[in-house]
Amino acid sequence: MPAHSFHIPTPRPARQLLERAGLRCSLSRLKVLDLLYNCHSGTVLELHARLQGQDLDIPVNCVRQALRRLHKSGVLERDEQKRYRLAANDVIDAEHPTQH
Repeated sequence: MPAHSFHIPTPRPARQLLERAGLRCSLSRLKVLDLLYNCHSGTVLELHARLQGQDLDIPVNCVRQALRRLHKSGVLERDEQKRYRLAANDVIDAEHPTQH
């Protein structure tokens, strides 16, 4: 009888970041973090437009609020042009997620 292997899914890096920061896993926070993993940086309006391009109807105020909260908690950094990106430590952690 052939041996069966089972794939155990690992948690999404976005979810892990939110849990470590002590933040609730809202849809807008998860989607914003997922976007920043792929596009690396963006302003509120740029990120909102990308979400709309994915047929996600998340209001711009929710995107703005998610970015502010993630920045305040240290998950994101913001530059002088008001572009948000993952904090350096979180980029490293996302590339090498821990498994439980």
